[in-house]
Amino acid sequence: MVKSLEQNGFIYRKRDEQDARFMRIFLTDKGKELEKPVDFKWKQQQKNYCIQFHRKIA
Repeated sequence: MVKSLEQNGFIYRKRDEQDARFMRIFLTDKGKELEKPVDFKWKQQQKNYCIQFHRKIA
């Protein structure tokens, strides 16, 4: 998944300067453009899931 996001220009990887075993992942400008719409959609899905869950247990 990370490789696909990188290939599509949404993220880039950078080796950690203090510990070379780690790769840090950052959003590109293209990725940042999708941050708000994706967050909104994610919150909608969570809300819908919670509603459905409460209906089943009620």
